[in-house]
Amino acid sequence: MEFQPTEHVTETQVIGDENGDTEYDLSQLPPPLSAEHAALRADLEIITAAAMERVYNRITKDIDETTALAIEKATNPLHNRIVSMSARIARLQQQVLTYQRDIQHTFKTPAAVRT
Repeated sequence: MEFQPTEHVTETQVIGDENGDTEYDLSQLPPPLSAEHAALRADLEIITAAAMERVYNRITKDIDETTALAIEKATNPLHNRIVSMSARIARLQQQVLTYQRDIQHTFKTPAAVRT
């Protein structure tokens, strides 16, 4: 029950792929408590995968390449804006970390001794 490879992959479809995004990785789950628990988990994975495939097929059933390209063209400005904002957020987070380190360093520095 795997998705069929496609000739045209949009930028949106690969978001997270380059990061090795494992948000939905089932290996993050704690080990099963028993053999019955492991069997139930395996059944749930199979059912979930089948449901995901049915939803994907239903959504993409009427989408041809022309429609996909039109959707990609329409959403590219939004995607570019998201990428730009993400880069800005990363820079701002780095600035906050720098300021926090400076503040911590200031608090750790002993006051000058008066004579």
